[in-house]
Amino acid sequence: MKQLTIALVLIAVSQCAMAQVKEGREMDAIGKTAKAETILADKFPSGTRHEFVMVPMRDGVKLATDVFIPPGAGPWPVLFGHGFYGRLTSALDTRNAKDGTLVHICQDARGVYDSEGKATIRLQDPTAEIHDCADSLAWIAAQSWCNGKIGMTGASGTGVGPAAAFLSNNKHLVASLSTISTPWPYFYWGFHNGVRRSLYNWLPHAGLATPEWPKPTLPLYDFDRWPEVLAGAGKDNSTLLIMTGGWYDISPEAVLDVFAACARTCRIFATINPGGHGGHCPFTWPQKPKSAAIRSAPAIPDVLMGKQKIPDKSQLAYFLMGSFRDPDGPGNYYKVTDTWPVPHTPTPYYFHADGSLSTAKPVERDAALNYAYDPKNPAPTVGITYMLQSGPHDQRPLKDRQDILRFITGPLGAPLEITGKILADLYVSTDVPDTEFVVKLIDIHPDGYEMLIRESAIFGRSAEEFHGRPAPLEKAKVYQLKLDLRSTAIVLASGHRLGVLVTSSSKPEYEVHPNTFEPVLSYDKSPVAHQTIHLSAAHPSAIILPIIETGKQ
Repeated sequence: MKQLTIALVLIAVSQCAMAQVKEGREMDAIGKTAKAETILADKFPSGTRHEFVMVPMRDGVKLATDVFIPPGAGPWPVLFGHGFYGRLTSALDTRNAKDGTLVHICQDARGVYDSEGKATIRLQDPTAEIHDCADSLAWIAAQSWCNGKIGMTGASGTGVGPAAAFLSNNKHLVASLSTISTPWPYFYWGFHNGVRRSLYNWLPHAGLATPEWPKPTLPLYDFDRWPEVLAGAGKDNSTLLIMTGGWYDISPEAVLDVFAACARTCRIFATINPGGHGGHCPFTWPQKPKSAAIRSAPAIPDVLMGKQKIPDKSQLAYFLMGSFRDPDGPGNYYKVTDTWPVPHTPTPYYFHADGSLSTAKPVERDAALNYAYDPKNPAPTVGITYMLQSGPHDQRPLKDRQDILRFITGPLGAPLEITGKILADLYVSTDVPDTEFVVKLIDIHPDGYEMLIRESAIFGRSAEEFHGRPAPLEKAKVYQLKLDLRSTAIVLASGHRLGVLVTSSSKPEYEVHPNTFEPVLSYDKSPVAHQTIHLSAAHPSAIILPIIETGKQ
């Protein structure tokens, strides 16, 4: 799609960014070195005016903002960038600047670089960025050089603003592009099922403290408000939203959540590719020809200037993965839909005491498997969902660990298509007051390659019995844990086997749990947890897969 060109900004700065990947600050260097004067001379026609403004928000905090106004009488449409990587990174996407047809605006988010409000941003609140973007849009629309039509673009940390701005439902926002990003980074980037993820370490870029201790880190996000925010955005919202993500990136679930909530009443063009963040994925997927049914998203500047019309129907183009190692196998092409989730059959695959995985429910009364989890010897992550570590890594390096349970089907007699949200239902017991469980879904190839599909984690304190009010676990008592492994789209070829790994750690992707209920300052006194996964008729642990019938969407 035309709008994917903004992602090239990430690639162009990749050499200077690699040292910052660990902290999730992949565009920090260019944000610090870009200068308004240089950009004015290089990107804009002679006579362009540059203004620096501190734009006030509803609480009095002012955001640092650069405005580039074309020569002439105006008014003009506005292309607006707002983010966390230094505001002038937004000015790098200035393909139309030399034409003098748009006002370009670049703005630092609250509390970063030159904006006020240090330590006041509350990303735990899903409306934090929405409110700031709404106030900024209102200010822009009121200026004499603005003709009332505003567009936004951004990728990664600069893509948070365009997605959040869409949710503000502002009548002046004509079109918004959010590439490889989410409208709520604290939730989507920072946690899985309440467990701190490695990309939680990105949050200092937004002015939030992320101390390593004490552990476990307890999430503070207000998730109950999120469905309400999404539902509100879908009412009478005329903004065109373009979103992109990758199955092995941080962003796809946010793209799908927004699409599911708003696509029916709004106009959303969404694409989920098979890759990682900003093209930084060490795996290459074969791709079969795209369907003619997939429409190209319009370009934001062209929409602002009336050169392209906003489509009247939403579209989600998602890549149905197969094996990246087999170009002749099933899958590896794009599908298109106007609804999400697509029709599917939730199908439990049950774990059995003999290590098998099948759709047959256990009949045994007391079947279970055990392992010991030592926080001082955590299982390593093999492939995480960020930058060069992302992708379908081979999980065989974990094969000899005694703290990982393996459940595997027999060879598939026919292709198995999985599209949608993957869930896991674990029945567990332990001898510590709190602990962690990790579940991985893998595609085992005939030659033994164990391709990672999805992975997630959960704390024992999140047991269904507690109804959202965590309490210490009782020794040997059976608890039910429901894990959301988030979504995928993949088809396993005949002869492949489906596998599930169950363990209690995956470092560094998930925080290593100290096996305590109250947070502690070190692992020095962390006990070894003796974990039990129950596999009986009364406690049937399983993974629930969204299966697509052959020949269906």
